[in-house]
Amino acid sequence: MEFIENNIISYLVPIGAFIKVLVDNWNSTDLERKLMSNFKKFQIGLAKYILVGVSFVAYFYLIVLPLSLDSSKVADVPLVRFLSMLFIIFASLYFLLEKLFFFAINIFKFKFDYYIVNEDNEPDLLVIKSSAKNLLLVKSKENIEEFIDNPKSKRYKKVRREKVWLSNFYQGRIVKVSLFLFFILSVISFIVFLNIHSSLQFIFYLFSVLFLVLFIVILIDFKSEKKFQKEHQK
Repeated sequence: MEFIENNIISYLVPIGAFIKVLVDNWNSTDLERKLMSNFKKFQIGLAKYILVGVSFVAYFYLIVLPLSLDSSKVADVPLVRFLSMLFIIFASLYFLLEKLFFFAINIFKFKFDYYIVNEDNEPDLLVIKSSAKNLLLVKSKENIEEFIDNPKSKRYKKVRREKVWLSNFYQGRIVKVSLFLFFILSVISFIVFLNIHSSLQFIFYLFSVLFLVLFIVILIDFKSEKKFQKEHQK
């Protein structure tokens, strides 16, 4: 512990750099993220996973460890190696859970594309991705791909992808059944989480959060679909 305490500044400096990356991109819009290069997205993702891992390790070091080990034993623990292992585990676990949550959410969520509009404000060039050197890869309606420069000087329009089965899902009665089902499953999972004391407790907590997130996503997109249909019926 003395090693960590004596070198705390050397740990805080890189953490501060990662915090700056996240703060600079905290409120970035979908369009801004679409125009980011792969390296910029990698920086943001790396900063996020590192800060989550550091947060869990700090919680363990400051709260859990002092309560679970007496002072005579703490000095004998290879703390740096142990906390490094915890960091890898927590960061990896967060990565896997995030991918699982996003996979489940994307099943019920509409996706959007961005187009560069023409002089008549009609979608013209599909934005594929941003690349290095401030270039943007786009595709025309004739499936011709090209790089254009100065992407921030262009005008864009957000267009929802057509997903027939998902539109039918939100326009049918099954959406209300699904909302009710996910809400009940979330409540039941949370009740079980509160009343069991085993290794399965964390699993039921995750199920509770997942079902609640799906409930919220479906509810938001359900209202969005109703608004979308009203706008296109005019």
